[in-house]
Amino acid sequence: FAKPMLAEGGNAAEETRATAAWALDRILRMLHPLAPFVTEELNEALGLIKGGLIRAPWPDDEAEAGDALAEMDWVIDLITETRRVRAELNVPAGAEVEAVLVGAVGEPAARADRHAALIRRLARLADFAPGPAPPPGSVELAVGGASLALVLADVIDFASERARLEREVARLNGQIDGMDRKLADGKFLSRAPTEVVEAQRERRDELSGRRTILRSALARLV
Repeated sequence: FAKPMLAEGGNAAEETRATAAWALDRILRMLHPLAPFVTEELNEALGLIKGGLIRAPWPDDEAEAGDALAEMDWVIDLITETRRVRAELNVPAGAEVEAVLVGAVGEPAARADRHAALIRRLARLADFAPGPAPPPGSVELAVGGASLALVLADVIDFASERARLEREVARLNGQIDGMDRKLADGKFLSRAPTEVVEAQRERRDELSGRRTILRSALARLV
């Protein structure tokens, strides 16, 4: 979030730098008992705390995050989910897509309005505005108190992407079925070293997690 602010310059950049310095000051003070040498080195390089951390008092700020924490968590979740869905559906990294926030009223709508510029930049959106319904050719993802519809009809080929995802799911089904048979084989379990069996189980869980993600992506291409 700081990077766009710093790039813009002006008062926003100055406030961002001051806030970053304040946060680094507190972080270094709290980490110092656990990592004294590296924190002293960082403090000296940054020139934050005069006299060194060894003599610096423990932070006693009583800042209340309250609603601000919930608000920024909402913004982070929206951006993270948008990036995840873009990656799942092979949306080109440089493509800016339109997005509509559906069903947002009250606080979600206010949060979206306050942070629209940041969301557009970090989620690579050409437009980001509230709306009553998802536009044609869009996929939806859930965000707190609303849903975000990404208009992808002109960005990806839905039929080709659906076919690709179905092929990948079928391939994973075959791999997982083979592992399930092996892990259900008493001879394999009795003869194979414990670490080999555990590695097979971990690999099976990894593939299963990947399959869940791809099935979720498929469900969006309706």
